[in-house]
Amino acid sequence: MSSEQYLFHKTADGVYERKCYGLETLSGTMEQNCEGFTHLTVSAEVNFGTSPSRDVLYAQAAEAWTHLRHLVPGMASKVFRFPAPDNHYAFRYIVPKTPADVAAWVKETVFFEEADSKSFHEKHCALKDGRFWRPADDHYSTELHASPLGNGWQFSLIASHNNIDGRNGFAILDLFLEFLTAVIEKKAKAVADLKWGDEVKRLPPPGAFIKTLVETGKPPAYEKITPVVPPTPAPAPEGKKEEAPAAPAVVPWLYSPLKLDGKGDIARHIVFTPELTEKFHAVAKKNGRTVTQVVTALTMLAHAEASLKIAGEAGEERYNEVTKALAASSHYLVVWYLINHRHKFPGGYHSYKSEVGAPLCSADGSPLFIPIDSVKKLLKLDAAKHTATLEIDNDSFWKDAVKDAVAGINGADTSLEGYAAREVGGQDTLRVFDPAAMNLPTIVISSIGDLGRLNLLTPYLPSKERKTLTVTDVACGIRMRTWPIMNILYEYNGQLRNHFFTASEFTTPATLKLVTDRFEKLAAALVN
Repeated sequence: MSSEQYLFHKTADGVYERKCYGLETLSGTMEQNCEGFTHLTVSAEVNFGTSPSRDVLYAQAAEAWTHLRHLVPGMASKVFRFPAPDNHYAFRYIVPKTPADVAAWVKETVFFEEADSKSFHEKHCALKDGRFWRPADDHYSTELHASPLGNGWQFSLIASHNNIDGRNGFAILDLFLEFLTAVIEKKAKAVADLKWGDEVKRLPPPGAFIKTLVETGKPPAYEKITPVVPPTPAPAPEGKKEEAPAAPAVVPWLYSPLKLDGKGDIARHIVFTPELTEKFHAVAKKNGRTVTQVVTALTMLAHAEASLKIAGEAGEERYNEVTKALAASSHYLVVWYLINHRHKFPGGYHSYKSEVGAPLCSADGSPLFIPIDSVKKLLKLDAAKHTATLEIDNDSFWKDAVKDAVAGINGADTSLEGYAAREVGGQDTLRVFDPAAMNLPTIVISSIGDLGRLNLLTPYLPSKERKTLTVTDVACGIRMRTWPIMNILYEYNGQLRNHFFTASEFTTPATLKLVTDRFEKLAAALVN
């Protein structure tokens, strides 16, 4: 079987297909089998210098959306699945032959909603929870949703996560707003002048293939797309088994799930003030740590304390189960720690404005195994009262909790080689996937980064003089249908945002509030 199947290739007149690979396959499998779990929504609150009418804005958005498709054609591919025994998820891109083809695609992917009383974050969360499709549905991979909001509009990019990841979702939204600004200012190229068919050279390969593609001009040989398996230790000599070193035990803190009656996504959006954000950066830098490392430690501690509190409220049996699991554990598991790679890609594949196709899904993830000693040290348990209290000061936070979190983070291989090796595992989900395996009592951390440092949405900051349009707020999240609590962190306009969400099938809104309230208090205490 050739690895060429994972590169876009012509299958009919104007039709190009390729099979999904790595995280594309894993995300597709989860979306298909877990009610759209991982489906992505990225939103921006936009105010206009001159408020357009609904009809005018729709026409302008449709024109900008069309320019975006020509530049980044992968976002206009359809997601589908080959029948058994192949079973691969795949992308299909069809070159439009007439203006009517383009108009039909716009009609299927651009939605202008009616006005309602929801806030920006309420609208974002409603879309994140309520709008999704499965990869086998033969559906366009990306949609644009817009709705009136106060004096402006909300624009939300909704996408199959196997086609677009969070950081790249912001990049695509940034490009859309760039085209929208040009259309409003009458500086955009006429849509009629776009040469359809030229865009196919920008259909993206899998991110894990890029290093080899650039170095050799060819995708990695299929027989070399194999997992990196550590060698099996040689057996100890007969009679000397006691001298053979034992493998270090990794026992994560795990216990059985309790299924609730809830149905749907729950979320809390924690936005630091500019002052708190500035102080948070300063204290992290002073202690030689990154914001992501500090947030990981804070999220771990807040989640650990809340988990024990909820167990205690459930009764003695549950409290004993959870505390015994804690006592027996060696590590705190972060089940998924997202790692971004597009900025590392050679050969122009890092930019959507190059003549090659930069991947839209160019992140992957790794579990983190954080030594749990600090959690045990800082949590004071009272077996008689079934309680747990986090007793912490700045010294113990930096020397214990953050140190352990950094040790766990440093265990993840963030290189392109590590990325390529992990992507192989995503293919295994075509053969074996158990949705229940995702239901673990832990957290997910995804750090998108400072959008300013990434040069995303910078022209639309409220402080900029150019007022064709201004982005006053942003949000990013995925549809959750499993037990872990996810924290996606990103910074915009000098404010650090931590977007927590999870599934109400396993967590109540009160429990999530308990986690985020503790997170906020811990963060505030660091800078005082």
